[in-house]
Amino acid sequence: MISPRLAPSSLCLLFWCVALALCPVGDAAPTDQAQVAAVRFAIVRPPGDGATNWLEMTVEINARPATNTPGRVTERVRVEARLGYERPVAGGTKQWRFYRAHAGVVGLVSGRNLVRFYLPPEIVRRDALADAPEYWDIMVGGDSLAPSAALTRHSTSLATEAVYRGFLDKVSSEGGTNDGVLQPQFLTPFRDVYTRDTPTFTRTEAWR
Repeated sequence: MISPRLAPSSLCLLFWCVALALCPVGDAAPTDQAQVAAVRFAIVRPPGDGATNWLEMTVEINARPATNTPGRVTERVRVEARLGYERPVAGGTKQWRFYRAHAGVVGLVSGRNLVRFYLPPEIVRRDALADAPEYWDIMVGGDSLAPSAALTRHSTSLATEAVYRGFLDKVSSEGGTNDGVLQPQFLTPFRDVYTRDTPTFTRTEAWR
């Protein structure tokens, strides 16, 4: 028995079905990898100023761009910092202060990248700061970064989920009082220090 002839449109459809069936299904596009490797705190003084003490928070981020990423540099990345300090007040009591800031960077190069935030000398002196706060949290995000728990890091005092969520709620509700106090490196006297390992920050004033 002879089969009826297929119309041209049917032949075209059959061709594409066969072609799609023979083509291997490729993997999803590779994504960049990043990890918050360490967070360090130190009292530092700006170049040429031996009298004022700033609290420096250094966030070490290890980046591993995808093998097909041009120049082995990730897309734009946002780094968020949150701090919680208990400061002495009049009457021998103590009061909690919460600080938050974020910094955008143009991209992370393959390997180690250091993003720094600072609390100014007035806060260091008033609140008698000398070391890491009891509570701190770092979050890193970017469109090209693969989702991972390694993009966050926080103090051991925030180890339990309930305490961590409570801290985030406190920063969200009370941190606005101190917005602008915790500052990314480019807004401080340290803007031209550590140039070899500091990524380039994005600046909103570059386009109005």
